[in-house]
Amino acid sequence: MVLSARPNWSVPLEETLSFKTQIFTSRAGKETRFSNRTFPRQTIGFEALTLRDDFYQLPLEIRGRNADLLQITDFTQQPMTLTQDVLATDTSITVDGPADWFQSGTQVVLWSADNHSKILTTISAPLLVGDEYVIQISGSVDTNILTHGRVYTVVPGRLTKTTNQTFYTDRYASWNIDFDTLPGTEIVERSALTDDLCYFDVEALLVKPDWMFQPRTGHTAGFENVDFGRGIDVTFRPIRYNSCLLYTSPSPRD
Repeated sequence: MVLSARPNWSVPLEETLSFKTQIFTSRAGKETRFSNRTFPRQTIGFEALTLRDDFYQLPLEIRGRNADLLQITDFTQQPMTLTQDVLATDTSITVDGPADWFQSGTQVVLWSADNHSKILTTISAPLLVGDEYVIQISGSVDTNILTHGRVYTVVPGRLTKTTNQTFYTDRYASWNIDFDTLPGTEIVERSALTDDLCYFDVEALLVKPDWMFQPRTGHTAGFENVDFGRGIDVTFRPIRYNSCLLYTSPSPRD
């Protein structure tokens, strides 16, 4: 089952990537790191608004199912846009182009432009017709999805242990949705490493800072104090340089 929850875009959607890295630091301050996960664990969090029909539908889908394996629309990925209406009994859809996550056999959700109708289906390889792509879908749709609807991929996982609901009126409420993606199903986009992206054989992140959040640096001196307990205090400097950390937030345009 795919949850009918959709983000309230006036509140930022959050994607959290959890790495698991062992760090060994030498006395000289040099780090050696080992990754215990091939890909980071993914958690998707957003605020979902419920009104009209969804006011009762979403609570029925969520309550008592935190431990169950569910599916959720992956709003962290770029969707495909429908360029033609999808009518009931249609067996294909027409989109503006395949997304980066596109693979034959992928399960997707078709959302209407007003986000009040959705269809779960499976897609096959696209066929280029003129400037548009025609994609075959499994079975047929049971409702109309008009032009400018969106096609999103879905991910399996589980809700976190706590899900909060806030009531604004007796017909309008919001849910705080936090969803842990099933390990091994994350959509990971990693470009090939090239010499242009390396600095002294270390991969470089080519991003510009977001100047709304001022970048800052931290400098740490590598010395040790030894107190012999009888009035003698000696300072050792095993290395002659300081370590420097740069803290910055990447620009949203990147």
